[in-house]
Amino acid sequence: MVIDLGSNDYGSGHIPTTELWVKAYSDFVQNISATYTPPPAIFLTVSHCVGKNESIKYCADTRKAFESMKAGGMKNVHFLDVTVNGTGAWDVPPGTIGCDHHPSQTAHALMGKIAAPQMKAVMGWD
Repeated sequence: MVIDLGSNDYGSGHIPTTELWVKAYSDFVQNISATYTPPPAIFLTVSHCVGKNESIKYCADTRKAFESMKAGGMKNVHFLDVTVNGTGAWDVPPGTIGCDHHPSQTAHALMGKIAAPQMKAVMGWD
């Protein structure tokens, strides 16, 4: 299961506090994990935000949420940075930003190349 939350939250001008984001995200993922037996592998992704400052906070807060979940014993949660180059949405190759700052088809292809090997390793796919 891949969860990509926060791009719109952090890009809309209503940026949550780190504490609020970590708690809400952790509660959400814990609910999903508790719903399924066995809990599914869950990949927490970070992707594109509108601006540099929003992206820095979004990526850092999502990583903190991931670290909090892992520290709390959630072994089924994995962090997956698909921001094309791993540094955030503000530093992406030309042609990768589409309508309304959504990833373009080119960006989706690049994100897939980043995600696939990491997901295959976790899932044990050949």
